[in-house]
Amino acid sequence: MATNDYHFITHFALIALLFVFLIYALTSWYSLRHKRQVQDGLGAIVDPIRAGLLHHITSRQDYKQSDITDYFWVNGGPPISDEFKRLQEHNFADWKLEVYGLAINPVHLSLDDLRKLPKQTQITKHNCIQGWSGVAEWKGVPLSEVLKLCGALPGAKYLVFTSYQHGMQSYYKTDK
Repeated sequence: MATNDYHFITHFALIALLFVFLIYALTSWYSLRHKRQVQDGLGAIVDPIRAGLLHHITSRQDYKQSDITDYFWVNGGPPISDEFKRLQEHNFADWKLEVYGLAINPVHLSLDDLRKLPKQTQITKHNCIQGWSGVAEWKGVPLSEVLKLCGALPGAKYLVFTSYQHGMQSYYKTDK
């Protein structure tokens, strides 16, 4: 290979690498400042593809008690808000699960109310985005049971879960 060709390829590769880094830096900067816009924009692209390809796929996870991981990682610490600390002091006796918005019948369910609903137990593998995974047994009220109580208006597309960690929300798209 001629020396000129080698220099051209090297320069081209370096310029391409710098271009990729520049795009990464700009998109990271933008996404950190406009989280909702980025989430909505990516959702507009990803949601139809996911629905078309994966909508009818059900989980085939089939783990046994013997598959449960000995150690399950914990990310972060407990919430530090005053509201959480007050609830914790009273063993969450005053806590309520609030379901409202585009619900036909908004509900406020205490822990006792939730304990009276049908429960589900499953052994599932959790793949964390932070690089670890583990198999654990999970037990609780299926979301479908809560939705039976409150129902959803025709325009409802998403469920928003808000935690006691400051600013932490999770979104779950419904099948409607």
